[in-house]
Order: sequence, then structure tokens, then C-alpha cells
Amino acid sequence: MARREILIAINKEADSLAKRLSSDIDELFEQRRRDILTLAETPLIADYYRNVDFGLLDEAGAYRKELERYLQNFSARTGTYSRIAYIDGKGKAVAGAGTPATARDQGVSFSKAREAGRGGLWTSSIEDFPGVGPVVDYAKPVFDDVGQFKGVLTLSYDLSRLREQLSSVVVGRRGRAYIQAEGGRRVEERPASEDGLELLTARSPLKSRPWTVVVEAPLDDFLGPLRTVRNTALLTSLLGMGGLVAILLLMVRSI
Repeated sequence: MARREILIAINKEADSLAKRLSSDIDELFEQRRRDILTLAETPLIADYYRNVDFGLLDEAGAYRKELERYLQNFSARTGTYSRIAYIDGKGKAVAGAGTPATARDQGVSFSKAREAGRGGLWTSSIEDFPGVGPVVDYAKPVFDDVGQFKGVLTLSYDLSRLREQLSSVVVGRRGRAYIQAEGGRRVEERPASEDGLELLTARSPLKSRPWTVVVEAPLDDFLGPLRTVRNTALLTSLLGMGGLVAILLLMVRSI
């Protein structure tokens, strides 16, 4: 009875933890969406391409520097992006922060964002960024007032912060939390427990992405103390019985 009740309580807590984690991670990704929408609304981008359109290259250069300073300050303040870049309508990197714009920014991200259309937003699956690690790319197309395509703003969200958050989750002595992503990929920090152990597992899907938060821990982390208490109680009982028998024997011998 005690084992069953303990398992019910543990499963309930694990499910609750997985749901809280998925909610927190959804909020993290929602913040990434808000960030790119905020950056795309800066008037510095429009000031730059308008001056380019009018052939005012010196003025455009001044706005390009202001835009780059703005992006660098934003990157330093948030501390979550390995790269921010504005690519113009011709696919040329104009301004950025962090690591330089890559061929991916000017290729896949650029074309996918353009296909998203005015008001659209494109998000990648997990990508491996050389020198950084796994990232998720966000790309927002930029259009002028008459609907002419003026480029793409891209953010690369460094998943190392997410891994750190997952590593801080405590589940028993050897448990962990990780994210199961598309294509069989995982976002994780701690290695799995040794093979062959019976695991307690709870899952909660994200709303923002086709990912699932998984919380797992060896069942023995929770049932081990129960067995210890049971064995101690049994040993105490046996010792008590042994002592009682010894006393009875002494009493019989003394009659």
C-alpha cells in the first residue's frame, strides 16, 4: 500500500514539474518572438534603405553604423543571441552583432523569411552553429510602406542558456530534465542514468514548438529509502523477537 501511494504522489509531482517546465520554456520562445518583432520595428532600418534608394550613400552609411550599434547594444543587454543580422533585399549583410552573418543567413533563412511574406516570421529547427553549438534561427522579412521587400532580420538563439536551465532541475539523486525535439534531437545537459534502471518518466509538450519536455529519474531514487525503512523495521523486529526468545529461555531455565 505504501509503495503504491508513494508512486502516485511521485508521478503527480513529476507531471507537475514537466508542465511547469514546458510553460516556462514556451515563455522563453515567446520572448524570442517578441524580440525579433521589436528589432524589426526600429526606424533605423527604414532610414538606412530609404537613403540607399535615394542614392544618399553617406547618410545611409551613418544610419548603418547607428543600426549596428543598436543591434550590438540589444545583443549585449539580452545575452541570449549568438548572432543578430540585418540582410538587405539583395542578400547583402548590412549590420549585425555577435558572430558575422553566415551563408545560411543569406541563403535558407533569407529565402524562408521572404516566403513568409509581410507580417510573417520563420523559425528554424535546431541548427548546429560552428563555434557556438545548437541554435534556433528566427528570421523576419522587412517591407517598406508600399510593400516592397527590403531585406531580412535574423536572430540566432543560443540554446546553451536553455540547457543550463534544464541542468538546474533536481529530480531525485540521479534524475534529469531534457527536451525531445524534432528529428530525434535532444536538448540536454546531463547524461542519462545508467542503462537497465527502471525509470520514472513524465512528459509535457510545448505549445510553441513540436518539442516535448521529459522529466525522468531512476525509480530507486524514491523507493530506495522506503526499502531502507522497511528493512530497518524488519531487522528491529527480528532483533526484538530474538531478545524476547532469549528472555523466555532464561526464565524457563530458572524455574
